[in-house]
Amino acid sequence: MASGKDCCHFFKCLPLQLYCASKNIFAHIICAQVGIVTRDYQALGKRLVPLRHLICARSCPYFLRIETEYLEMGSLKGKVAIITGGNSGIGKATAKLFVQEGAEVVITGRRQDVIDSALLDIGPGATGFCGDVADVEFHSRLAEEVRNRFGVIDIYMANAGIINLSNSQSVSPMEYDQHFAVNSRGVFFGIQAIAPLVRDGGNIIVTSSLAATKVLAHHTVYAGSKAALAAFARNWAIEFKDRRIRVNILSPGPVETEILGKLGVSEADRPALEAHMANIIPAGRYGRPEELAQAALLLASNGFVNGVELYVDGGMSLT
Repeated sequence: MASGKDCCHFFKCLPLQLYCASKNIFAHIICAQVGIVTRDYQALGKRLVPLRHLICARSCPYFLRIETEYLEMGSLKGKVAIITGGNSGIGKATAKLFVQEGAEVVITGRRQDVIDSALLDIGPGATGFCGDVADVEFHSRLAEEVRNRFGVIDIYMANAGIINLSNSQSVSPMEYDQHFAVNSRGVFFGIQAIAPLVRDGGNIIVTSSLAATKVLAHHTVYAGSKAALAAFARNWAIEFKDRRIRVNILSPGPVETEILGKLGVSEADRPALEAHMANIIPAGRYGRPEELAQAALLLASNGFVNGVELYVDGGMSLT
């Protein structure tokens, strides 16, 4: 059993290798005095009472620093966020994390039953608004609803999107228009409607895709509809600078979400697909929605990150 002095020496000499995304920590913390060995922040949070007792008993400045600076939830406390497409996948995981961090979140989706199910999973602090981002009038209705309820918002995440993989020769005019109506026009007119409600100093996150910059088979139309978002975002970052509104792009690689099923990937075919993806993604696996949510939280809460495109793709953009 290590002594209190040993524990203090451990924390003093080790940079803790903390990866902090707005105080939501994944850290390797060892405290033999209270029996903590964990990389799970939430699990560690359940052990804070004995840790505080140790702080009181020894007045250890290193434990105190960890508790006061790092073991703190609520980086979005008091903030209001809108997440389009927040009823599934990356959007739902982000909504759930934002609520855990103290924000009030409005999610949107096209089906009320799916929204209702998502709200049960996200928990208190979230509300839903049903509609199609391809419909310009939807954004006006959403803006009016949000204005009446909250007045202003702090975060707008344009996340809703569709994908239908096809060879260019097989793409119909309807499929082409659907991709650009949702993935491009829906983002543009959504931000046009919501930007006046974004508080000065607030931020906008646009969900794009690795496919916008990396050639992937059968992604041509989808890639084109997502590539427009980087141009939008860079221009908005300058347009909104007088209001100090930050605009950033989140570009996921392959992520384990419901969309795999929508693309026709059967359960029988999934092992072979996963093995294939493990070979071409340096991380050796799909991303998880929760990992993209952590990246979104970083963009939402770091006040000096502006005009960047953040690739969260397991290194696939390097291949």
